[in-house]
Amino acid sequence: MEKNKDKRKRPELGLKPLLAAILIILAIFLIVLYLNRPEKKNAAKGTIVCTFFPVYDVVNDLMEGTGYDVINMTSGVSGCIHDYQITTKDMKALEKADLFVANGMGMEHFLENVAKNFKNLPVVYMTDAFEEAQPMNRAGHVEDEVNAHLWMDPEAFLEEIEYLETVLCKRFPDAAERITSNKNRYSRDAIDAKDKAKEMSNLYSGYADPESAVGKIYAISFNESFEVLAEKLEIEIIAGFSLDENEQPSAGEVAEAIAEAKNIKNVLVLIEEDKKAEADKILNETDAKVVYLSSLTSGKDADGLPKGIWKNLIEIETVVDTFIEK
Repeated sequence: MEKNKDKRKRPELGLKPLLAAILIILAIFLIVLYLNRPEKKNAAKGTIVCTFFPVYDVVNDLMEGTGYDVINMTSGVSGCIHDYQITTKDMKALEKADLFVANGMGMEHFLENVAKNFKNLPVVYMTDAFEEAQPMNRAGHVEDEVNAHLWMDPEAFLEEIEYLETVLCKRFPDAAERITSNKNRYSRDAIDAKDKAKEMSNLYSGYADPESAVGKIYAISFNESFEVLAEKLEIEIIAGFSLDENEQPSAGEVAEAIAEAKNIKNVLVLIEEDKKAEADKILNETDAKVVYLSSLTSGKDADGLPKGIWKNLIEIETVVDTFIEK
């Protein structure tokens, strides 16, 4: 009997404590799941489709934080888009677009297909900022041959920014205040680039003797867009080649450029760094100096167009300074 009195009675666990523990674990799991749920995106107020990077860079920055989607239709394309063919994916993007923004002045040859298939789609041309672009029709055609790479000209580019601000504010009045605020921020670097280009232009024109052309700066360009910037800086183009459309300058054209460069001083070769091999013969046979520039036509220019323009100016200035210092 004594032994039985010393025995301790085992506690019975039962189901209640077990259920409570399970419920606590389940509650913790649900809380963690809720806190880590993917954020539900608000539906976009509208969609703006842009033809390629120079247009997209401006519009995307101006529309930042407004609730509107901005799409670069040719995001996978590097270089200019003269020969681009519109795709089924592009058509789908345009179907839901509230606005289509293009460079214009004949840059995008596929605009005729857009006009044909989307008759009610509002289209804005960035180059409508300039009076000479007004004769352009809906398909983007112009009568005269022009250099449409005007985003490379710092002053012209600033006009395009201001023009698009006006257009977008009118088109999307609910976002007008934010668009203007974005424009003021985005255009700061563009204004700096415009002022820098003006300073360089005055220097180079003053450096040259107007009667003998001694001291004048010349250039051989391997991209049509570089000619816009060179001319803005009072640099005379003596030969221009295009490598954008898989074109190669003929041996005769290169020989003519070499002969021209040998007769003058202060010659620049304007080319993209990854295409330098195309200019090696000119550089080897003349005193010309290479300047590596960007056409600013792809998203790899991550800092955006205003800073890209500034960088191009500094690249030119660095080499031209070696002429002036002699």
